[in-house]
Amino acid sequence: MAYIQKRGKGKNTYAVIYSYKDPQSNRNTSKWECGFTKEEAERRRDEINMQQRDGCFILPSDQTVREFFEEWLPVQALKSRWGLSSYSSNRGIVINHINPHIGELRQHRTEKGTGCCQI
Repeated sequence: MAYIQKRGKGKNTYAVIYSYKDPQSNRNTSKWECGFTKEEAERRRDEINMQQRDGCFILPSDQTVREFFEEWLPVQALKSRWGLSSYSSNRGIVINHINPHIGELRQHRTEKGTGCCQI
C-alpha cells in the first residue's frame, strides 16, 4: 500500500512511500520516491496501488539496460544455441541501436515476472 507525505517546511513537494517484498532477500522493503507535486504524488500513489493489486508492480532496480544486455546476451546465446553469426548480429543490434538510445536507463523488474506493466 502506497501513501503520500509532504516534504520539507514551506515546500510544495511530496513523496510517495510504498512497501514491496524484495525477491532477493525475501524481506519487506520501503521505497521513497520524492519531488512530486501533490497531484503527481496522488497519481503515482494510485498507480502503485493499482499495480500491486493487479500483481504487476515494477520493482526498483539499479541495473541499467546496458548492464542487463551485457549479462543476458551471452546467457541467451548459449541457452538458444546461437551460432557465431547470430550472436554477432544480435550483439550489434544491442550495441548500435539499443545502448545509444536507452542503455543508460534503469531497468526494472516486474514483481511476479508477468511483464504486464508498461515500463
